[in-house]
Amino acid sequence: MRKFFYGFIGILFYFSGWSQSVTWKAGDQQKNIGDAISILEDKSNQYTIEDIVSDSLFRQFKPSDKVILNFGFTQSSYWLYFEMDAPDDQLLLELAHTHLEKVDFYAIDEKGSMQKLRSGYSLPLHKKFKKHHFQLFPVFKGKYKYFINIGQPVQPLPVRIHNVDSYEIKSYRQRLVFGFYLGLIFFVILSNMFFYISLKNKLFLFYSGIVLIYLSYAWMVMDGFIVYFFDHIDLKFWYKNIPTIGVPLQMMYALVFLEMSKYSPKVNRYTWWLIYYFIAYAIIKFWIPETLLFALNTLHALISFFGMCYLGYHSHKKGNRLGIYFALAYLIYFILVLIEATYVQIGTPGYVAELSFVAWATIIEAFILSFLLSKRFEWEKEDSDLQRNIAQKQLLEQTLENERIVREQNNILEQRVTARTEELNNSIKNLQLTQTQLIQAEKMASLGELTAGIAHEIQNPLNFVNNFSEVSVELIDELYTELEKGDINEGKIIADDLKSNLEKITHHGKRAGDIVKGMLHHSRKSTGQKELTDINTLCDEYLRLAYHGLRAKDKSFNAAMITDFDPDIPKLEVVSQDLGRVILNIITNAFYAVNERSKNGESGYEPSVIVGTKKYENTIEIIIKDNGPGIPGHIKDKIFQPFFTTKPTGQGTGLGLSLAYDVVNSHEGKLR
Repeated sequence: MRKFFYGFIGILFYFSGWSQSVTWKAGDQQKNIGDAISILEDKSNQYTIEDIVSDSLFRQFKPSDKVILNFGFTQSSYWLYFEMDAPDDQLLLELAHTHLEKVDFYAIDEKGSMQKLRSGYSLPLHKKFKKHHFQLFPVFKGKYKYFINIGQPVQPLPVRIHNVDSYEIKSYRQRLVFGFYLGLIFFVILSNMFFYISLKNKLFLFYSGIVLIYLSYAWMVMDGFIVYFFDHIDLKFWYKNIPTIGVPLQMMYALVFLEMSKYSPKVNRYTWWLIYYFIAYAIIKFWIPETLLFALNTLHALISFFGMCYLGYHSHKKGNRLGIYFALAYLIYFILVLIEATYVQIGTPGYVAELSFVAWATIIEAFILSFLLSKRFEWEKEDSDLQRNIAQKQLLEQTLENERIVREQNNILEQRVTARTEELNNSIKNLQLTQTQLIQAEKMASLGELTAGIAHEIQNPLNFVNNFSEVSVELIDELYTELEKGDINEGKIIADDLKSNLEKITHHGKRAGDIVKGMLHHSRKSTGQKELTDINTLCDEYLRLAYHGLRAKDKSFNAAMITDFDPDIPKLEVVSQDLGRVILNIITNAFYAVNERSKNGESGYEPSVIVGTKKYENTIEIIIKDNGPGIPGHIKDKIFQPFFTTKPTGQGTGLGLSLAYDVVNSHEGKLR
């Protein structure tokens, strides 16, 4: 079956010459590709990707000629297809549609490899490729064929390619604007609730419910931002039900607000019959096929807009001066809905500040009707002025009292802050003193390890001096004996041996002197003065000193010392005392690590430490390796932090690598 599928993939790329292709130019930020897509209607709703790429179905794809795809009212599912040779992997495919329950996305490269992703409102945001109310998918670098199964769309579908960076900015701006929009709508709702509580007039409460319906319409039906708040929500259910709830409610509100029973009882009566019809429709809609239901919802929305505009105009003619403003509010709403319909058909004009025209219509209508409500009940405001003045006076008195209490509290707080600041300064001084002591302890520990190593290192040349001195004494006795015998030749041979011994004593004596000189040099406080130093010799000396330092503490310890020095490294100007401490500290840590691992009793484990140097064009590298347990990944970022150590208490201050890091940086180098 897999070979069969890949065979059809090959056929697919063979016929790529007549397929729809999307091009992306350098500098593009966004591109509508609706008219570069081919479409296949699946009336059975059962086609799989294997079926789609088969020769018989693939040839049935038809090119789209619309910037925004519009499938009308249908129960069929649809497959979209396009190909693209993307210049990079910083592109996104956007299906600007929230009300897609399930979207399957397939990307097939020239070798027939396929990648599949799923999106749609039935999928929680955290499981999507991008956390967005629209459906987003990656556009892969190189030449790919893309197939998308969008299920049964209920709205026109814009399809776009975006640059990732610009889309992130757009998405952020979109959510920011929606946040402001949400805040404005809730402000309208809360302000009307406040008026209801203050004035005890149910019209404000009724209008708060109407605005909430409008918010739900924009939130769940048009823009779909509701998915950010609820993971599992059936948007299609609300798409079918919210309009049927909103239409009768807003017409009832119009009758009450405009007092139609007072100004035109006849029109009021006919309108109530229309409202009864809408209520009946809201009940029986559950038995109406979806395709017919969506068409009827659209028709009823148009009827309600015309109806409310007519009610406002008619009440104005009968003497209601607020009627003309009411009609104007819904006329603006109707015009913006028409603009929305134009946009979803031809892609223009574009949204303003990333909000749909229906959302803007909701804002404008909400503020206009809020203004009309305030004008309608202006006299009630006058009645409440006296009570408000009394309340303001009481509030002022309470505010003055609060200010007095705040001043007293501020004085108390200032005293506490002063005391606390003094305590903090003392703590900082103590901490600085402790840090200085710890740094000195680390240096003394380093000096102690160095001294132990030097003591063992100096023992070797001293042993040679003592041994050859004893042998030389014996040779002098033999020389006297041979001279008494008169054997001049044998005496010369003994004298030559004696001379050789004295030369060896001189050599090893100088070696011991060099070691002592190095110890004194290391123990002196660094002046920071740089001097020409043989790096290979420095590394070799401190390797042996570190080894003997650990041997002085633990006689059972043994480890292989391996050197790999680059002979081409010239002498460099460095602060040899400081750099020597760095090398000693790191090598000591390496010996400590291999010693700890050797205590585990691993079969065949031979501890070893490798020290090497390498010359590059403008730099040299000192490499220190060990075959210890290694550094765990989760602490690698912490090893250069002061006082951080993995050694047991009493075996390390945690300052060695921190000081070493500073020394290397002062030499314009890197420690890693």
